[in-house]
Amino acid sequence: MSRPTLALHLAALALLLAILTPALLLLRTVDEAVTVFRRAEISQSQFTDVMALQSAMRSGEEAELSAAIARYRAGIDAEVAQVGRDTRPEQREEIAEAQEMAVLATRRPLDIPRITRLVAAASVRERDEAAAMATAIEDLRTRSRRYALALAAIAIFAAVGGAAGLVTANRRLASAVTDRTRRLMAIDASRRLFFAKISHELRSPITVVRGEAEVALATAAHDPSALTAALEEVVVQSEQLDRRVGELLALSKADDGALELRSASIDLPVSTQRAMAAAERFARSNGVRLTAGMLAPLYAMGDARWLEQAIVAIIDNAVKFSTNGDIVEVSLVRRDDHAILSVADRGLGVSPDALPRLFDAYYQGAEGRARGGTGLGLALVRWVSERHGGTAAIAQRDGGGCVVTLTLPVAA
Repeated sequence: MSRPTLALHLAALALLLAILTPALLLLRTVDEAVTVFRRAEISQSQFTDVMALQSAMRSGEEAELSAAIARYRAGIDAEVAQVGRDTRPEQREEIAEAQEMAVLATRRPLDIPRITRLVAAASVRERDEAAAMATAIEDLRTRSRRYALALAAIAIFAAVGGAAGLVTANRRLASAVTDRTRRLMAIDASRRLFFAKISHELRSPITVVRGEAEVALATAAHDPSALTAALEEVVVQSEQLDRRVGELLALSKADDGALELRSASIDLPVSTQRAMAAAERFARSNGVRLTAGMLAPLYAMGDARWLEQAIVAIIDNAVKFSTNGDIVEVSLVRRDDHAILSVADRGLGVSPDALPRLFDAYYQGAEGRARGGTGLGLALVRWVSERHGGTAAIAQRDGGGCVVTLTLPVAA
């Protein structure tokens, strides 16, 4: 469970306990109030019976006195049934006196002095009990108000907190929807850019291949050299087309997390020479010469196939920005614990503002757009370099052109 979710659950539990506590106390107070009200009702009835006893004592009517004593005893029995015999010591004394009055009421002659004392004591006791009941009722009223106010305050707090939480949740949801919409729009824009780029990139070599095939068909009978040149150009364009499709598929798999690199020892000079051989036809068809500078014996850990594809992409990019007769220089040296592979061209270079973005997918400067391409080659280079624990960089050269540097950790 995440921390925000745990905090939310704890807050909900605390709020529930805060609501339940005064609610339960209020319910308990209500139950106590019901009991006190019943006892107050019985106490009032008993006080009325005591007043009847006093009236009967003054009139001297034995029958009326016996009836008043019987009613008083019945009221005490009702109180005992309501609150329990052992609830208060005063009740046991009250029961004993009521029983004594009931016995005295059956004797003849009546012991008027004794009954008078018992009635007087009962009168004082019932008056005190009525006062105690009034005090208890007032205390219950105060407590009920306190618990009701606490419950209302908590309910208001919960309502305000819930409203604030709802507003916050709505804002977060709106932000998430806006962010998701922005991402979907970016994906849609990227998709449309992808189709625009790939349609343009595939159309160019296909057009060249078709044109060279038509030339070959037209000259096959009387000009073998033209046929050979046309077929060589078909091969070059086919190789370029295959590399562009490979870059597209590789980056698509990389974005989906489906592209896995194998780890093995890589002979860097051998991989560099293979990459140069793969790019040789494209360079030659553009009148560009590839030269290999110092290729020091170096080894790295990674996937040789993908590393070579990245080097080919760097060389192709250098050839694309070169003109007829230019040289593209490839070198490999060791610097501390890293191998430095550099590919330098002598083209027109790119603007300083465009340099930081040249490794972004689909990005092309003005010169790049003029010379064609998908803008994916250097993006693939950066992806491969990062997966090998290295870096890729590009910089302007003094005197014109650019140099792309691939830095990789050397295997121990």
